[in-house]
Amino acid sequence: DRSACSLDGILDAGQRVERIIAYDEPSYGFVSIAVKALRRAGVLREGGDGSDHAQPTTTLSTHTGGGGGPRRGEGGCGPKVDSELLERLHRHLPPDADVALCGGLVHSHNPFLAPLSNAMQRSAAFGEALRLFVREHVCPALGVSRVVYQRRPTWRIHLAGAEPLGIPHADGLQPYNHQPAEMNVWVPLTAVSGSNSLTAESAPGAGDFHAFEATPGQFVSFYGNRCWHYAVANDTDTTRVSFDLRVVPFHLFDPQHCGPGNLGSALVRGSVGKLPPRPGAEGYHRGKPLRLGEYYLDSGPAEESAL
Repeated sequence: DRSACSLDGILDAGQRVERIIAYDEPSYGFVSIAVKALRRAGVLREGGDGSDHAQPTTTLSTHTGGGGGPRRGEGGCGPKVDSELLERLHRHLPPDADVALCGGLVHSHNPFLAPLSNAMQRSAAFGEALRLFVREHVCPALGVSRVVYQRRPTWRIHLAGAEPLGIPHADGLQPYNHQPAEMNVWVPLTAVSGSNSLTAESAPGAGDFHAFEATPGQFVSFYGNRCWHYAVANDTDTTRVSFDLRVVPFHLFDPQHCGPGNLGSALVRGSVGKLPPRPGAEGYHRGKPLRLGEYYLDSGPAEESAL
């Protein structure tokens, strides 16, 4: 079922290929914005691991991409120091926390994830940086000038020693049912490799599963719509902090595509990972479309990219 439908006329092979792409992280400040949000939430114990005494500073980041001139960053101790702090996030767990429970399908045991995700949803600085990033790096990577992109990226914190996050899946198969012209953009804010990373196959049905290897200042573009991907238990001594978003070339976006079903029901039916049934077929479920202005935002045409 993973590769049963034709992908011709949806995305070309060059767009679907897995790639690791470099970008100038300090120009966007994702790492420092994340650290500042965690500090504001009070979940970082200063000096909790004996090495986080540096005080945040506000820096002026000179942005040289198509989005305009200099803009003020969110502050931090510098991208390298901030990224290393995120890698040690597990050392800031409360003394009575069980790190193994911070993985799985239920994320309530992870004391860092909700504060970070909620802060990023409200952060104008992150929203601006994300839009510029999409315009200046994601669009060129797909060879287009305009996309729709996930309004609220999904944040992941895979603590050292934690169980796997989520279950193996492909975003275009049940129960997620995302539209087939959608690509995944995966942005790690810490160094990733092996079991603290994301594992994926390189093409639908290839089965050549491998962990992405990247550092802050690199992102992975891959066809997670049909390529299965998953996380394993993090048996490294490094926590992974990352965010991911889904993007669709604007001219291929289908506003009426049926959206996600229910994961619990799919697990009971044994339909996880299968192609969605056609309308009228047994098991067909018309999920609510993921709409522009709700789930997705329009990156805007090239002439509107400057802020």
